[in-house]
Amino acid sequence: MVKNPEDFIDMFKKAGADIILFHSDSVKNIEGVIRKIKEKNMKVGIVIKIDQQINLLKKVIDNVNTIVIMGTKLGIKGKKFNKKSLTKIKKIKEIIEKRNLSNIEIEVDGGIRDYSVPLIVKAGGTMVVCGSIIFHKDYKKTCKWLRNI
Repeated sequence: MVKNPEDFIDMFKKAGADIILFHSDSVKNIEGVIRKIKEKNMKVGIVIKIDQQINLLKKVIDNVNTIVIMGTKLGIKGKKFNKKSLTKIKKIKEIIEKRNLSNIEIEVDGGIRDYSVPLIVKAGGTMVVCGSIIFHKDYKKTCKWLRNI
């Protein structure tokens, strides 16, 4: 996470990035950052921490491509998945469906394990950020399992 991600948009664009995800609490003007990213013809993602409310999304959800829900507190590697995230996923999925925004990804980062992935998918998650679930097991078998969920 960086503060003032809008200061890095040009640098990431020049490096070849086609999407920028930023933590909603790292900016003062969410709409302004979204607009700046879109002006560079890049996709936009907003990251929501476990203890954050999702109300802020209602105002900007029409202009984002990805919403990342943190499954653990930031910076705590190997932490168990927090089931509070499932409620957020379900609520975001409802908003997306009500507004007919089927192109928005609901991504979950943190606590991705054998037991949490099916729960995430059932709640409406469309993407998971994988780290130790892949690298602490049989790589090929785990990737195949993840693709088939």
